[in-house]
Amino acid sequence: MSSEISFNTIQNLFKTSLEKSINYEVIKLYDYSKFSKIQLIGSGTFGKVYHAESSGLDIALKSFDNNDSIIVQEIIDELKLHKNLSIHNNIIRFYGVTTKEGKNNLK
Repeated sequence: MSSEISFNTIQNLFKTSLEKSINYEVIKLYDYSKFSKIQLIGSGTFGKVYHAESSGLDIALKSFDNNDSIIVQEIIDELKLHKNLSIHNNIIRFYGVTTKEGKNNLK
């Protein structure tokens, strides 16, 4: 019996955990259609970053291109990091997640 966890298992656990976090309002789910003036401002190994506006606020949307095991672990690590950070003006705040219709990526 292998102690390795398959990628599909990790992906399913992440999806289940994310859905529970949204259902229990630990993580807020935003309606993608509420964002306006979306412009690409950068891209990297794991995805793209966009500037957008929502309710008069300038925000950044981070898009993950793939849902492979590295991306899933990167998202988990980033959420953990944001959870443990103190609020400071120089640190970008994590507000929640959104999904873009017809796409299989998280923003």
